[in-house]
Amino acid sequence: MNTPYFPRAYPIHAMYSVIRDAILEVQHNLKAPDALIAGSFLTAMSIASQGDVDVELPTGQIRPVSLDVLIIADSGERKSATDSIVGAPIYEHDEKVARDHVQAVLAHKADRRLWDAKEASLQRKVAKALDNGTDDDIEQLREELIRHGAREPARPVLSRIVHQNITERPLMESMQGDGKSIAILSDEGEIVLKGGAMNKLGTLNKAWDGATTLTLDRADDSIVVTNPRLTISMMVQERVFREFMNKRGEMARGSGHLARYLVAWPASTQGFRFMSLEEPAWEQLPRFHQRVSELL
Repeated sequence: MNTPYFPRAYPIHAMYSVIRDAILEVQHNLKAPDALIAGSFLTAMSIASQGDVDVELPTGQIRPVSLDVLIIADSGERKSATDSIVGAPIYEHDEKVARDHVQAVLAHKADRRLWDAKEASLQRKVAKALDNGTDDDIEQLREELIRHGAREPARPVLSRIVHQNITERPLMESMQGDGKSIAILSDEGEIVLKGGAMNKLGTLNKAWDGATTLTLDRADDSIVVTNPRLTISMMVQERVFREFMNKRGEMARGSGHLARYLVAWPASTQGFRFMSLEEPAWEQLPRFHQRVSELL
């Protein structure tokens, strides 16, 4: 026989008043499960603050505040609506970054053409000096070539926060540098569970830990990541999660990856929602959004 499952209410009351009031407002307007909404808020807080805040563990170790969040909820529980409403400042941030990146690429193309023209001019001077110049002329041009090479325009990198189906190399490239902050985030967790990142649980674990250095060696150079900041958050249907556990659950448990998640499986609200013809009032959520935007 199946044992009835009656989860407890999510401890929303334990959160700060500004966050608690915003969660209750979203719950009133969307009628979505409490843990699903709270998980979206925890995700937004983690993404917004992980680049700026560390915590000291009882062992004395310093770690980022990054969270891994897993919410089990079937279709119809308003996962997409909750994610888009609560995480709006994060998605708006990425949209702005994408627009700015277009302009940065255009500027880079112009800078590159100027740099290439200067390169061609120097090469002509070098060829002429090799034929007719003195050793001092050649040495002077050598120094000029070094200075010119140091000014080669770097290709702009699209530094968005949110990623979904990402493999190890793009994951490492997105975290390349010092203290880079990203998130693997989806309201359709199947995209994440079946994505390439889940084939490298060790890399995800080290990123969650804020490892001092992560490296990925390539043929021509290496990707070096220091002090990464990674939030993972997904909402996934029970069937999809059980399929993942049947295939890869032993590895996910054995590697310690599952132990890093805040997991919730709230009771369904389907069949218990009362319709209202009134426009939803948003008074508390904008205050939360404003703070997230400030931190981003």
